[in-house]
Amino acid sequence: MTRQELDDRILGAVVGATIGDALGGAFEGCSREHIIGRTGTDWIDDLWDYGPGFGAYGVWCANAPKGLGTDDTRMNHIFLETVIEHGAEISPQRLAMSYILRYQHPERYYHSQHVDLARAHLRDFYGVSCACLGMPCDLHPGAPLYALRERSFGCRFPTLIGLLSLACAGCLFAGRSIEAYKKAFELSYFDVGYAKEACGLHAAAVSMALGGVQDMAVILRELSTLDPFQFSASPFNEPLNRAAATAQELAEQAGDARELSVLLSRKLMPLHVFDPIDTLTVCFAANAFAKGDPREAILIAANHRNVDADGNLVHFRDNDCTGYVAGALAGALAGFSKLPAAWAECVLSANKSVYGIDIVKNVHAFCDVVHGERPGAPSGSL
Repeated sequence: MTRQELDDRILGAVVGATIGDALGGAFEGCSREHIIGRTGTDWIDDLWDYGPGFGAYGVWCANAPKGLGTDDTRMNHIFLETVIEHGAEISPQRLAMSYILRYQHPERYYHSQHVDLARAHLRDFYGVSCACLGMPCDLHPGAPLYALRERSFGCRFPTLIGLLSLACAGCLFAGRSIEAYKKAFELSYFDVGYAKEACGLHAAAVSMALGGVQDMAVILRELSTLDPFQFSASPFNEPLNRAAATAQELAEQAGDARELSVLLSRKLMPLHVFDPIDTLTVCFAANAFAKGDPREAILIAANHRNVDADGNLVHFRDNDCTGYVAGALAGALAGFSKLPAAWAECVLSANKSVYGIDIVKNVHAFCDVVHGERPGAPSGSL
């Protein structure tokens, strides 16, 4: 794979993730009635604006434009910007300091009208980030470091935080899946339990895609047996290890995208919407079914739902997150050049205008740091 092709796939991973985030974000958790009332159908097939609501975790303006990412996109760019500033040998401590500085001095990183929202969002990362650095935390003055490390984030079970924050961690190690797994596991300092393994598995999948493996069946077979730390003797790893195999089985059973969505719903409904097993299974199944079509993969994931006994939509699950994580892998498999051009243009514009995130500039700088500058490449090009 040439450097130009690799850069295109890394840009595809970042933009694909943001497309999935924006597709799902406008309808996260919404009911069947709300979806049909807005779109005329129960299946999202295009980008929509958000309407009047906004908050620290979601978008930061009322009537946010279509294509705008949520907190998922913003956290991914904290990771990218930390690599750009400190180099490819990023550590949990460097990443933790990035979160701390953005909480303490949001005016340095965000538009002035968004400073309070940024601090409200990043507050949840502050305690666990202080613990990562061995620092006392003024938000939790009575808490010892071991408690800050395990309890201060507030999510006391394995969640999506690492998967969302590190959806592009595999881009550090194109074609080196074991290294990608280990680094993502290490960087997910805000995760507990098997959420760290989930980060590792997703990073390994992205790494394999960037290394030229295009067959999701091959990727999923590899993931089903991947065990970098030699933990396979433990029976407690089985649920996460089964996510890849389950995804392949469901993708093979489904006759079309809607049927796959129903199969995923029935399989995963018992799980909490923030469970990384839910998100990984959707990501892997959507990409396996789509067979290299990034649009279809992202749409399947962004339509993740709960259904009734007849298979009808009840409400969407955490579909901005499933769309986001699946989009990162879909973009890594296909590359930016194969993403729907209108969607890509929309997310590039919306995230730059609202958040000040220049996605292309960030990815260009990230690629130069990780893979070396390309002689003669014009500034801002990929």
